[in-house]
Amino acid sequence: MIKGKGNPNEHEFAEKIGVLYSLAYAVRMMPKQGYTPTGYFEYTVYPLEGIWDLKEERKKLDTLNKNELLYTIMIRQPDFVTKEIVDRAFEHVEKRNRIHF
Repeated sequence: MIKGKGNPNEHEFAEKIGVLYSLAYAVRMMPKQGYTPTGYFEYTVYPLEGIWDLKEERKKLDTLNKNELLYTIMIRQPDFVTKEIVDRAFEHVEKRNRIHF
């Protein structure tokens, strides 16, 4: 999950979605990278989900300012995914994309 604030039409939001998908696919493809987690099974990466909200004072306004949106975006993971597996996925994505979380 990634929590944030801002306009979903902005580049930064798209980057966050890209990170979520990169992590989800890193877990999904672990067996092809030589590591098969305990309990792993073939599956399709789950869809992106989002929860949107506004601060209470913003809800009272007549117009929506998308820059004030609060969000939580997420991609569900199978039950076999543990903290160790998440850490491995982060390492893989960091190396592959030369970024640091």
